[in-house]
Amino acid sequence: MGPGERRDNVDRHLELTEEAARRGARLVVWPESAVPFLFDEDPGLASRLQDAVRHRGIYLFFGNDDRERLPEGSRIYVGAKLLDPSGELVARYHKMHLVPFGEYVPLRPLFTLGGRFAAKLVQEVSDFTPGTEATTGVVDGHRVGGIICYEAIFPSLVRRFTAAGAELLMNVTNDAWYGTTSAPHQHLAMAAFRAIENRRYLVRAANTGISAVVDPRGRILEPTRLFDTTVLVREVPFVAETTFYSRHGNVFAQACAAMALALVAATFRRPSTKMEGRRHP
Repeated sequence: MGPGERRDNVDRHLELTEEAARRGARLVVWPESAVPFLFDEDPGLASRLQDAVRHRGIYLFFGNDDRERLPEGSRIYVGAKLLDPSGELVARYHKMHLVPFGEYVPLRPLFTLGGRFAAKLVQEVSDFTPGTEATTGVVDGHRVGGIICYEAIFPSLVRRFTAAGAELLMNVTNDAWYGTTSAPHQHLAMAAFRAIENRRYLVRAANTGISAVVDPRGRILEPTRLFDTTVLVREVPFVAETTFYSRHGNVFAQACAAMALALVAATFRRPSTKMEGRRHP
């Protein structure tokens, strides 16, 4: 995608945002790849987004990467950001769980032959650095948290946002890789479990679909169709109460596993007994 196409993509999302705002949207969520520019290094683009939220008085959450310049070089992060109605950048999240071979090379010395061979895909996309914090932002006095792409399939990662106080979860993703296969449907189905575990509404924005709202019981509300350009506007409550899983994570599952292992071990320690047959006269 060239610079012109990328700016056209941003323009299209701004047009859709205008429609959403006219229909009463207060928080607008864009997909992972909606802003393929570095926000901090493109003042013109940053001003356009800031003007849009000021004009409509909305919050905007969108996927957008970051570059950190260091004396020894640069670090690139897969990221997402939240703008408030004044145009201020109030939250910046860096993806914590990267895609192997798509965003980094695992076991780099082994797979790159000590650095002599670079994986082509990572060479093109860049070798990203994982984030470390479950960053949240505030929308109308309520804390929200956003996860990126397939982070939604990891229960222990998502619960970190509710543990940090998030009353609403957002998932921005780029599912274009999957085309019209069953993968986008599977990805959404897995994300629905995170809403159930944390008893939160989950707002999901995918660049080619499936976008949807998932309620705290896991019901998928008004899912969009694949490759259908549309605007989904729905009232989504904030939920403050926490679940046992949000507070304690996998403690229950770990306790069950430990108990099962203890029972198995006990069967091996039990002395065997032999029944002696009785003689009949």
